[in-house]
Amino acid sequence: EIKAHLTRLQVSGDLYYSRIQSYDGVCSDIGVAAGYRCTESETAYAIETDLGAGRFYCLDSSGFLGKTRISKGKETACRVY
Repeated sequence: EIKAHLTRLQVSGDLYYSRIQSYDGVCSDIGVAAGYRCTESETAYAIETDLGAGRFYCLDSSGFLGKTRISKGKETACRVY
């Protein structure tokens, strides 16, 4: 299930930051599955998967986890619309 996988990634991302004090490298470290897009910077990250029909499931380092209508693209935050 997508939401369960993203929830695990969110917890892993938080733990990664607590250890490293940066999100740099988080995408390769926490086990993001194939087909998910992960973008990171030192201060933030976001992961999304395309649900089809113009819908995405997205999580980011601000704590957002949910469905959106616009892709995050290369941004490190979900675009909530």
